Amino acid sequence: MKINLYKRFLFLSIFIYFLWKIYFLFFGQLELINDPLTNLLGNLSCIFLKEMNFDSSFHQLSVLDNANILRAHLKIADRIVVFIDNNCNGLDLHLLIFIFCISYGKGKISLLSSIFIFFIFWLIIFISNSIRISLLALLVYKGVPYFDLFHKYVFSSFVYILIFIMMLIWTRLVNNSYMEIRKID
Repeated sequence: MKINLYKRFLFLSIFIYFLWKIYFLFFGQLELINDPLTNLLGNLSCIFLKEMNFDSSFHQLSVLDNANILRAHLKIADRIVVFIDNNCNGLDLHLLIFIFCISYGKGKISLLSSIFIFFIFWLIIFISNSIRISLLALLVYKGVPYFDLFHKYVFSSFVYILIFIMMLIWTRLVNNSYMEIRKID
Protein backbone atom coordinates (compact mmCIF):
# COMPACT_ATOMS: atom_id res chain seq x y z
CA MET A 1 0.00 0.00 0.00
CA LYS A 2 2.81 2.44 0.82
CA ILE A 3 4.44 1.93 -2.58
CA ASN A 4 1.26 3.13 -4.26
CA LEU A 5 1.28 6.29 -2.15
CA TYR A 6 4.90 6.98 -3.09
CA LYS A 7 4.21 6.37 -6.78
CA ARG A 8 1.18 8.67 -6.60
CA PHE A 9 3.23 11.37 -4.89
CA LEU A 10 6.08 11.08 -7.40
CA PHE A 11 3.77 11.05 -10.42
CA LEU A 12 1.66 13.99 -9.27
CA SER A 13 4.60 16.14 -8.25
CA ILE A 14 6.40 15.58 -11.57
CA PHE A 15 3.18 16.08 -13.53
CA ILE A 16 2.28 19.37 -11.81
CA TYR A 17 5.86 20.61 -12.10
CA PHE A 18 5.89 19.95 -15.86
CA LEU A 19 2.51 21.64 -16.25
CA TRP A 20 3.97 24.69 -14.53
CA LYS A 21 7.06 24.69 -16.75
CA ILE A 22 4.96 24.28 -19.92
CA TYR A 23 2.72 27.14 -18.83
CA PHE A 24 5.80 29.23 -18.09
CA LEU A 25 7.31 28.36 -21.48
CA PHE A 26 4.25 29.47 -23.44
CA PHE A 27 3.22 32.48 -21.39
CA GLY A 28 6.64 33.97 -20.66
CA GLN A 29 7.57 35.75 -17.46
CA LEU A 30 4.12 35.62 -15.84
CA GLU A 31 3.98 39.37 -15.25
CA LEU A 32 0.35 39.11 -14.13
CA ILE A 33 1.51 37.11 -11.10
CA ASN A 34 5.14 38.16 -10.70
CA ASP A 35 4.85 41.94 -10.79
CA PRO A 36 2.11 42.31 -8.14
CA LEU A 37 3.84 39.74 -5.94
CA THR A 38 7.18 41.55 -6.30
CA ASN A 39 5.50 44.87 -5.50
CA LEU A 40 3.82 43.40 -2.41
CA LEU A 41 7.14 41.98 -1.29
CA GLY A 42 8.94 45.29 -1.82
CA ASN A 43 6.29 47.27 0.02
CA LEU A 44 6.29 44.85 2.97
CA SER A 45 10.10 44.93 3.12
CA CYS A 46 9.91 48.73 3.16
CA ILE A 47 7.40 48.57 6.03
CA PHE A 48 9.76 46.30 8.00
CA LEU A 49 12.62 48.75 7.48
CA LYS A 50 10.45 51.70 8.54
CA GLU A 51 9.48 49.80 11.70
CA MET A 52 13.21 49.53 12.44
CA ASN A 53 13.45 53.35 12.08
CA PHE A 54 15.14 53.43 8.68
CA ASP A 55 14.00 55.99 6.11
CA SER A 56 13.16 53.53 3.34
CA SER A 57 11.14 53.59 0.15
CA PHE A 58 10.20 51.08 -2.53
CA HIS A 59 10.10 51.98 -6.20
CA GLN A 60 8.37 49.79 -8.77
CA LEU A 61 10.18 49.10 -12.03
CA SER A 62 11.74 52.53 -12.32
CA VAL A 63 15.50 52.08 -12.69
CA LEU A 64 17.32 50.81 -15.77
CA ASP A 65 20.14 48.39 -15.06
CA ASN A 66 23.17 47.63 -17.27
CA ALA A 67 21.02 45.56 -19.66
CA ASN A 68 18.40 48.34 -19.94
CA ILE A 69 15.83 46.33 -18.00
CA LEU A 70 13.45 48.16 -15.68
CA ARG A 71 13.95 46.95 -12.12
CA ALA A 72 12.18 47.50 -8.83
CA HIS A 73 14.42 48.64 -6.01
CA LEU A 74 14.49 49.43 -2.33
CA LYS A 75 16.08 52.62 -1.01
CA ILE A 76 17.32 53.52 2.44
CA ALA A 77 18.03 57.23 2.97
CA ASP A 78 17.67 57.95 -0.77
CA ARG A 79 20.33 55.37 -1.64
CA ILE A 80 19.44 52.30 -3.73
CA VAL A 81 20.45 49.32 -1.62
CA VAL A 82 18.85 46.31 -3.32
CA PHE A 83 17.11 45.49 -6.54
CA ILE A 84 14.12 43.20 -6.26
CA ASP A 85 13.70 41.05 -9.33
CA ASN A 86 10.76 38.79 -10.04
CA ASN A 87 13.02 35.84 -9.19
CA CYS A 88 13.22 37.20 -5.63
CA ASN A 89 9.48 37.17 -4.96
CA GLY A 90 9.30 33.53 -3.89
CA LEU A 91 6.74 32.40 -6.47
CA ASP A 92 8.74 29.21 -7.04
CA LEU A 93 8.78 28.59 -3.29
CA HIS A 94 5.01 29.00 -3.09
CA LEU A 95 4.67 26.61 -6.01
CA LEU A 96 7.03 24.12 -4.35
CA ILE A 97 4.97 23.86 -1.17
CA PHE A 98 1.72 23.85 -3.18
CA ILE A 99 2.92 20.95 -5.36
CA PHE A 100 4.07 19.08 -2.28
CA CYS A 101 0.75 19.51 -0.48
CA ILE A 102 -1.30 18.54 -3.54
CA SER A 103 0.92 15.57 -4.38
CA TYR A 104 1.16 14.23 -0.85
CA GLY A 105 -2.59 14.34 -0.45
CA LYS A 106 -4.78 15.68 2.27
CA GLY A 107 -5.90 12.50 4.01
CA LYS A 108 -9.11 13.18 5.86
CA ILE A 109 -8.33 16.86 6.33
CA SER A 110 -11.24 18.88 4.99
CA LEU A 111 -10.79 20.99 1.90
CA LEU A 112 -11.41 24.17 3.90
CA SER A 113 -8.76 23.17 6.45
CA SER A 114 -6.31 22.38 3.65
CA ILE A 115 -6.86 25.79 2.07
CA PHE A 116 -6.44 27.51 5.46
CA ILE A 117 -3.21 25.61 6.20
CA PHE A 118 -1.83 26.39 2.74
CA PHE A 119 -2.70 30.08 3.24
CA ILE A 120 -0.78 30.06 6.54
CA PHE A 121 2.18 28.44 4.74
CA TRP A 122 1.97 31.10 2.02
CA LEU A 123 2.03 33.88 4.62
CA ILE A 124 5.03 32.35 6.39
CA ILE A 125 6.97 32.11 3.12
CA PHE A 126 5.98 35.62 2.10
CA ILE A 127 6.83 37.25 5.42
CA SER A 128 10.13 35.36 5.79
CA ASN A 129 11.08 36.41 2.25
CA SER A 130 10.22 40.04 3.09
CA ILE A 131 12.39 39.87 6.20
CA ARG A 132 15.17 38.34 4.09
CA ILE A 133 15.04 41.26 1.63
CA SER A 134 14.94 43.78 4.47
CA LEU A 135 18.00 42.24 6.09
CA LEU A 136 19.85 42.16 2.77
CA ALA A 137 19.04 45.85 2.31
CA LEU A 138 20.44 46.57 5.79
CA LEU A 139 23.61 44.63 4.98
CA VAL A 140 24.22 46.80 1.91
CA TYR A 141 23.28 49.99 3.74
CA LYS A 142 25.64 49.23 6.64
CA GLY A 143 28.43 48.29 4.22
CA VAL A 144 28.80 44.65 5.24
CA PRO A 145 30.99 43.04 2.54
CA TYR A 146 29.31 39.61 2.63
CA PHE A 147 26.18 40.37 0.60
CA ASP A 148 26.60 37.42 -1.78
CA LEU A 149 27.23 34.98 1.06
CA PHE A 150 24.08 36.05 2.87
CA HIS A 151 21.99 36.36 -0.31
CA LYS A 152 22.92 33.02 -1.84
CA TYR A 153 23.50 30.83 1.18
CA VAL A 154 22.55 32.05 4.65
CA PHE A 155 19.12 33.60 4.06
CA SER A 156 18.21 31.20 1.26
CA SER A 157 19.03 28.26 3.52
CA PHE A 158 16.81 29.73 6.21
CA VAL A 159 13.86 29.98 3.79
CA TYR A 160 14.38 26.44 2.49
CA ILE A 161 14.58 25.11 6.05
CA LEU A 162 11.24 26.82 6.74
CA ILE A 163 9.74 25.13 3.68
CA PHE A 164 11.11 21.77 4.81
CA ILE A 165 9.52 22.30 8.23
CA MET A 166 6.22 23.14 6.51
CA MET A 167 6.47 19.89 4.56
CA LEU A 168 7.06 18.00 7.79
CA ILE A 169 4.06 19.70 9.38
CA TRP A 170 1.89 18.82 6.37
CA THR A 171 2.96 15.16 6.42
CA ARG A 172 2.33 15.00 10.17
CA LEU A 173 -1.16 16.46 9.75
CA VAL A 174 -2.00 14.12 6.88
CA ASN A 175 -0.49 11.06 8.58
CA ASN A 176 -2.46 11.78 11.76
CA SER A 177 -5.61 11.84 9.68
CA TYR A 178 -4.67 8.39 8.32
CA MET A 179 -4.26 6.90 11.82
CA GLU A 180 -7.74 5.34 11.78
CA ILE A 181 -6.96 3.52 8.53
CA ARG A 182 -3.61 2.24 9.82
CA LYS A 183 -5.19 0.79 12.95
CA ILE A 184 -7.49 -1.34 10.82
CA ASP A 185 -4.57 -2.71 8.75
